[in-house]
Amino acid sequence: MQFVTTPGVERLGSRDWNLIITIVTRLYQDNEYFLSFEAKTGNTVVTDGNENHLCTIDKLIFPPYVKVWAIYGDDGNSKYYTFLLPEEY
Repeated sequence: MQFVTTPGVERLGSRDWNLIITIVTRLYQDNEYFLSFEAKTGNTVVTDGNENHLCTIDKLIFPPYVKVWAIYGDDGNSKYYTFLLPEEY
């Protein structure tokens, strides 16, 4: 599995990419192909993009007030998640 970030997400930075990759990989096993990360009250809430709660991380992994999407793709040669800001979609 490959992980790609857009320029917007690269500029944001993250506080824990290892944790993010672990969570995304685990949720991929549950067939979750669209993930949304959003800061709420000092935590990061992960949803399926339709506001269905998938998990809560007990720290901020992206800056507050920012939503980051992770979208799965498969081009036949490789499987990947692209991390992007909603406005980069």
